[in-house]
Amino acid sequence: MRNNFLKYLLPVALIFIFIGFLILKWIQRPQYNISIEKLSQIKSREVTIYRDTWGVPHIFGNSDADAAFGLAYAHSEDDFSTIQDVIILVRQKSGLLNGQDGAVTDFLMEWLRIYETVDKYYSTQLSADIHHLLVGYCDGINLYAHEHNEEIKLNLFPVEPRDIVAGFVFRTPMFFGLDRELELLFSLTEKPEIGGIQSAQKRESPIGSNGFAVSPKRSENGETMLVINSHQPWDGPTAWYEAHVYSNEGWNMSGGLFPGSPVIFVGHNDSLGWVHTVNEPDLIDTYILDIHPENSNLYRFESDWLELEKKSVQIKLKILGPFSWTIHREVLWSVHGPVLRFDHGAYAIRYAGMGEVRQIEQWYRMNKSNNFDEWTDAMKIHGIPSLNSVYADHTGNIFYVYNGKFPTRNVKYDWQSYLPGWSSNTLWKTTSDFNSAPQILNPESGVLFSTNQTPYYVTDGEDNLNPEDFPYEWGVETHMNNRSFRANELFSKENTITLEKLKNIKFDKCYSQKSAMASLTKDIINAIDNQSAVDLQEASKILSNWDMCTDKKNEEAALAIFATESFLQFQYIKMEDSTLLQHTRSAVKLLYEHYGSLKIPFGEVQRLKRGETDLALGGGPDILRAVYSRYDGNGKLTGHSGDGLFMFVKWGKTDKVFSESLHQYGSATTQPKSVHYNDQSKLFVLGQMKPTWREKGEIINNREAVYSPGKTHEKY
Repeated sequence: MRNNFLKYLLPVALIFIFIGFLILKWIQRPQYNISIEKLSQIKSREVTIYRDTWGVPHIFGNSDADAAFGLAYAHSEDDFSTIQDVIILVRQKSGLLNGQDGAVTDFLMEWLRIYETVDKYYSTQLSADIHHLLVGYCDGINLYAHEHNEEIKLNLFPVEPRDIVAGFVFRTPMFFGLDRELELLFSLTEKPEIGGIQSAQKRESPIGSNGFAVSPKRSENGETMLVINSHQPWDGPTAWYEAHVYSNEGWNMSGGLFPGSPVIFVGHNDSLGWVHTVNEPDLIDTYILDIHPENSNLYRFESDWLELEKKSVQIKLKILGPFSWTIHREVLWSVHGPVLRFDHGAYAIRYAGMGEVRQIEQWYRMNKSNNFDEWTDAMKIHGIPSLNSVYADHTGNIFYVYNGKFPTRNVKYDWQSYLPGWSSNTLWKTTSDFNSAPQILNPESGVLFSTNQTPYYVTDGEDNLNPEDFPYEWGVETHMNNRSFRANELFSKENTITLEKLKNIKFDKCYSQKSAMASLTKDIINAIDNQSAVDLQEASKILSNWDMCTDKKNEEAALAIFATESFLQFQYIKMEDSTLLQHTRSAVKLLYEHYGSLKIPFGEVQRLKRGETDLALGGGPDILRAVYSRYDGNGKLTGHSGDGLFMFVKWGKTDKVFSESLHQYGSATTQPKSVHYNDQSKLFVLGQMKPTWREKGEIINNREAVYSPGKTHEKY
């Protein structure tokens, strides 16, 4: 009997031991502690952080590296979670945190050879200034991690300078569509024709951004004005964070940045400022490879059979709790670049900026520029291979550039389609310089606007560029959108422009009669008539009376937005009557179910929600007052992207800069217990601004907290 007891006891004991081990592993949290020597070195940095009454950090450092250290620490206080997410992504640990979805980015990091590129060019492409800046920035993140072990998600620390650079190298091609290009490839079910109907460059338009500049030629009081209004998601790794960075080495920049960035992306200093908007040049090419019939690792290039570069990578996947599973995937490269292999064929990708690591270098030089020549010299680095820029400065210059690192391509090929990977004629090796890009300096009209439209229509005057002056193979877009139509209409009405008039233009909530929305609304009304849809006569009447605006009190906008939300794009696309009627009926049903009427103030439907805050919100998709919302299943549209951090900047005859800014939420972007988690939201829905303090005296007079990381700290 005793033997039987031991026979059953031993397995049970082993099970409990195993469970105990799992529990112990489950409750163990990642730890990070800086050595005493390193901690002493970090604490020797000379930096003071002033938090103003809106919680915005003003970082004053002795050196640029000290200021970057303070910026990293302040941003970590407000959004350490997302900063970690960025590092998790570049360290290829997303699979451990997010399972299969995260494993995709882990694979892409290896497939695109991100760290190989960083390791190869870090010392040769980046200046000593950037090396010091990155060390300072990493010190700030690492110090915060050292002090807040309870917030650490995974074993990531210490963060190294190469991690920060890798993040920029990985994310940069996504801005000109690499992610959409890959989605298209994965959606293929059979090999396409060379130059066939299915284009390799077919892609959705981005959400969009706005940038306006007004010169003394057009302003009422001889002022120069700039509107900085890049649209981004309101949460996550590409959500805006506001900061002011100052150093005794000449860095003095206010504006917005993303988690994981040691520099300001958009904003202004005392002398100049700029804003970026996304453009869509054709900077990516997809090649069909001719694979050897008897050896799948060989591909034809001219008359030779070359071997694919191949390696196996390990990707760890989270399964449950502490459990993970390691999978192996092949990573392939050809002379063109990374290769994907499917049952129907193998395809190579080549894009502008491969082998480029100077994104931070360029933005840093732009931050420290004091005049137009210095700023354009920074742009000529061309570390940033895309993005429009709208620029203004205290001397009255305004400037627009459709920035693109355009491949030097053989004009005999259709570069919008799939290309023959076996021809050396399609393997471009050089790209254009900055001066070749479409650009306009100081137009006679005194106005420039960029809203993700064609670069051939960016002013309301006679100075617009001629498309025939630029190569077709660059793939420069030629479309307009509602925001560009409205900007032109509104600016054209004003012979002279004041700051208040400029604000009215930026906060405009209407669609142009030339817009896709106007055309679709007319199509719905016509479809109701054509199909004699008796049940939709009330809807037809409401849409016919709609003034095309989306302010909070507008009673017709909700029906129009719900009826078109699933297919509205920047450009008009003709829809079948049956489709239009189907979506209109769905919108009618939704509004009756939740509101008992088709006429409901739009602000009751569209909301800004943040913690306990729930506010009526005007604006809409492709509106100058841009708001992109998501249906919550309960009759409400909840804003999630569009207008985020934006700024109005002005230089008068005294040359002193004046600016105002606003964030959709507040500076404490992931800290719900902070008053600054949503303290700007009420101003945001009202279209009101807050001051952007820059002089040390006014910052001190409007301070909430002052501290030096690792040394002194007032409660924040």
